[in-house]
Amino acid sequence: MSVLCNINLNKPPEAVYLPGETISGIIRYTLREPMETERIIISLKGMGFLKLIYRDNSNDNRSNRTYIRDELYVDYDAIIHEGNWTVPPGDYEARFNFQLPQNIPPSLTYSGTRRPYTVYTYIKYYVRIKFERSGLFSFSKHFRKKIIVASSVTPSLPMEPYVHTKSHNLFNFFSSKIRTIHLKGNILTSVIPHGGKIQIQCDIHNDTDLDLNWVEVNLTQVYKFKIIQNYKEIRFFDDVKPCYNKTQAIERGAKHKVLFEFDVPFGCVSLEHSDLVSREYIVTIIAKVPMPHRNVKLSIPVQIGDNMVFRHQEVGEAPPTYWEAMGEGEKDDDDEKE
Repeated sequence: MSVLCNINLNKPPEAVYLPGETISGIIRYTLREPMETERIIISLKGMGFLKLIYRDNSNDNRSNRTYIRDELYVDYDAIIHEGNWTVPPGDYEARFNFQLPQNIPPSLTYSGTRRPYTVYTYIKYYVRIKFERSGLFSFSKHFRKKIIVASSVTPSLPMEPYVHTKSHNLFNFFSSKIRTIHLKGNILTSVIPHGGKIQIQCDIHNDTDLDLNWVEVNLTQVYKFKIIQNYKEIRFFDDVKPCYNKTQAIERGAKHKVLFEFDVPFGCVSLEHSDLVSREYIVTIIAKVPMPHRNVKLSIPVQIGDNMVFRHQEVGEAPPTYWEAMGEGEKDDDDEKE
C-alpha cells in the first residue's frame, strides 16, 4: 500500500495548544496505486505512560521489580469512510476539527533515577489518520502529527498575599531559657504565571544566643509518581538552580526583614490532572543554625502555569508594587533592618 500523507495544522508547527482549545487542520494524502480499505479514520489521541523500576541493593537482577501503568486523556474519532472500498489512485484531502478537554495534563517526557527507583514517563497528544484494511494478512497504515499541549492550572492556593510562619525552639541542656527562631514568609501570590516572578517578604527573628550562619531561599521542583492506586507516591526532588538567594549572617537577638524575589525559568510549570504523575513547586526558606542544632525550614507551596487568569487586576492599570500589596507603603533603605 503506497500512501504519501501530510497532516497540516491551522497553527504554526511550534505552537502549543491550551486545554479546551480547538485543534483543526487538513490532511492531504496521495495514493500511487489502488488501495483496498475498510475504514478511514481521523483521530485525536492523548495518553500517559509510566514505567517505574525498583532495584534493591543486591546484585541479583531477579529481585528487581518493574511497574507499568498507562492512562487515557483524549480519544476522539471522526470516520471519513466506512465499508469495503477500492480507493483509486489520486490526490485526496480531509479536514478535521477536534476540541481538547479542559482538565488534561500538559505534554511531558521525563526520565530520572533516585535510588532505588528509575522512572520513565511521558504524556503525549497527536492527530492520526488511519487506513484500516480487512483480511488476516492485511496491515493498516497510519500517520501521526504530534500536538504540544501546555499546562493549565486550576488555582487552589491563595491568589492574594498570604502569610506562612515557622517557629522552632533550640534545645538547651544547661539553661531553662527558651531560645526560638521565628520565620515568617509573606508571599504576594501563590499562583504564578509561566515565566513570572515569585516575591516573598521574609521576617526573621533570631531570639537565641547564637548567630545564624545565614537564611537562604530556593525553589524546589517535586515530581510525584503513582504506580498503583491507593499506594504511596514516589517523589523526586530537584532544586531549580537559578532560583536561589541568601542573606548574610543573622546576629543573636536580631530581627531582619528581607525581600526574596526571583524570576521563574521558562519550562517550570505545574503538572496537574493526571493520576500517573504530578509536578509541584515549593519555595523553601531555611535558617542555617550552627551545629549541633537542626536547621529551621519554612515551606511555601506555589502553583505555576500557562493558562492563568488574574481577575482582580483591571486592564490598563499598573499592578501594585510588592510593598503596596503588603501594606508597607514605599520601601525605604531601612526596610532591610528593623
